[in-house]
Amino acid sequence: MNDTTKTLLRIEGLRIENRRTGEAFVRSVNLELRAGEKLAVIGESGAGKSITMRAAAGLLPKCLRATGSIELFGRDILRDPRGAQGLLGTGLCYLTQQGASAFDPLLAVGRQLLDAARKAAPEKTKAEHAAEIRRVLGALRFAPESIETVLAARPAELSGGMLQRAMVAAAMLLKPQIVVADEPTSALDASSTREVVRLLQALVDATGAALVVVTHDLAVAQALARRVVVMRRGEIVETGTRSVLDSPGHPFTQRLVAARRSMTRALLRVLTPESASDAAQANAANTTAGEDVLLSVRGLSKAYPCSNASARRSTSCPNESSELALEARTQTAGFLASLRSRLFGSVRTERASLPVLRCIDLDIRRGEAVALVGASGAGKTTLARLILGLEAADAGEIRYARDMRLPGRISAVFQNTTDALDPRWRAETCVLEALRLSGAALEEPHAKASSLLAAMGLKPEALGRRPHELSGGELQRVAFARAIAAEPAFIVFDEAMSSLDASVRADLIELLIEMRRRPGAPAMLFITHDLAAAAALADRVLFLDGGRIVEALPVGALSRAASPAAKALLADAQEVAGF
Repeated sequence: MNDTTKTLLRIEGLRIENRRTGEAFVRSVNLELRAGEKLAVIGESGAGKSITMRAAAGLLPKCLRATGSIELFGRDILRDPRGAQGLLGTGLCYLTQQGASAFDPLLAVGRQLLDAARKAAPEKTKAEHAAEIRRVLGALRFAPESIETVLAARPAELSGGMLQRAMVAAAMLLKPQIVVADEPTSALDASSTREVVRLLQALVDATGAALVVVTHDLAVAQALARRVVVMRRGEIVETGTRSVLDSPGHPFTQRLVAARRSMTRALLRVLTPESASDAAQANAANTTAGEDVLLSVRGLSKAYPCSNASARRSTSCPNESSELALEARTQTAGFLASLRSRLFGSVRTERASLPVLRCIDLDIRRGEAVALVGASGAGKTTLARLILGLEAADAGEIRYARDMRLPGRISAVFQNTTDALDPRWRAETCVLEALRLSGAALEEPHAKASSLLAAMGLKPEALGRRPHELSGGELQRVAFARAIAAEPAFIVFDEAMSSLDASVRADLIELLIEMRRRPGAPAMLFITHDLAAAAALADRVLFLDGGRIVEALPVGALSRAASPAAKALLADAQEVAGF
C-alpha cells in the first residue's frame, strides 16, 4: 500500500521557453503529485499541458529550455537531466499522444512489449512474460486470432488506434509508480476509449500508481481524475477536485465545459428516436449537394502481405454473414506492408494476403458531407489512402468527375500531422505552398495565409514556428488551413479533430458548417471516431466493419441502426458521452 502523503513529483516556478527566440510556452507553473493520486491536466491546444509533463519526465526537445525546479522521486531533474532517463519505465511511464513515437519503427511490437515486461519483472521466464503479454493484449480488445500477427508486426503496420492500445499494454506490463497518459484516447473509437479508461483505472487501482491524464476530452478527465488542473496560455488558471468540471469558476473553464456539453447534446439528439426527424432537417439545411456524382467507388478491395499463413489470400467479395475471423485479421494492415509490396512487388512470395477492404461501393456527390466511422483497424484510413491515390487498390475502380483532375481540386487533413507537414517549414510556409500548387492568382498570398491561420484560432506568433515548436492541436489547425487554402472541391478529413480540445473543435465545426452553406461548397469525407462531430457535419454516416460498409444511414436516422457493429459503436458513444 503506497503512502498517499508521499510526494512523487513537485514542480515549482517552471518556465519553458524557446532557446532561439526566448518565447515562453510555460510560465511559473507550480504542481504537485502524491502517491496514488489521479490528476487531470486539461486546457486548450497550445496551453502547455503536454510540454509541462514532458519536462517532468525529462523529455523536453533540445530547442526548449526549462528553468525553475522539477523534483521527480526527490531528484531535481533540471540540474541532472541524465538522471531522469533512469527513472523512465518502472518509475515514470509516459504514454505519448502519437503512438508511433513510442515504439522503435524497426523492431516488432512483440519484441518491444517483451522488453517492457522483462524490465518490470526480470526474474520471470520468457514463457511467463509471453503469457502476460497475450493476456494484456486480449484485455485491450485485440482479437485472439490476431494477437500473434500483432506481436510480429512493426509499428507502421498497425493503425493509430492499435498503436495507442499497444502503448497502454506496455504501461500495464511495466507497472510504474507514475503513469502520464498524454491524450491516451485521442486516436480511439468510442468502444476502445471506454476500454482504455477502464484499463487505466484498473492499472492504477491494482498497482497504486499515480496517474496524470493530459487530455482535451473532459469526459475522460472526469472519469479518471480526482483532481483537475486547468491550463491556459502556459499558466494554471484553475485547480480543484473534478467537481470543477461540473461547476467551473474560471471563464475559460466555463467555455470548455459549455463546448463539451454542446457536443454531447448534439450526439444524444441524433441518437434519440423522437429527435431523428429534427436532426435530419437540420443537416438537410446545411447541405448543397447536387445530383451529379463527384466520386464513385465500385468493388474496391485491398489486401496487404501478411506472415500469418492462416490469412485469406482472396480479396473477392464474399457472401458469408460471419466476419469475425476477417475482422481479427484486418487489424494488422499497415502502410509499411504496402510500401514493401510496391518495392518488391515483382518478387514471388508465399506470404498470405491480409484482406483490409472487401468490395467497397461508395458514391459522394458534389457538396455532400459523408462520415465514415468504425472501430480502430476497420480499414477507414486505408480507404482514404486509396481514394487519394496514395496507394493502389487490388481490385475495383475509383472514378472522379472530369474536372477533378485540375491541381488543387482534392485536399486532405491526416491524423498524424507530424508526418504530414515538412519539419523545415514554418506554419505560414505550409499554407503558402498549398496556395502556390493550386495555381491561385493572389496579390497578397502572405495575407491570405495569415488570415486562414487566424481563422483556425492560431496566435500570430505561431505563424513563424516550425512543426516541432507547435502542439498537436496547433499542428492540426495548420493542416486545416492548408487543406482549405486552395478552395478544393473535395476534402478528406482522416481523424482531423482527434487532437483538438472541445472549444477549438466546436469552432472548426462551425467554420466547416459555414463553408457548406456557401455556393460551390466542397464535398467532404469525414473519417472519424467522433460521432458527435459526424452528427453535426455529415449528411450520411457509413459504418465500416471487417473491411465492408455494413450500414449507411442519414444522420437523422442513426437511432434506427440495425447492424451489430453500428449498434455497438452508438451504444459505446453514448456511454463515453455520459462519463
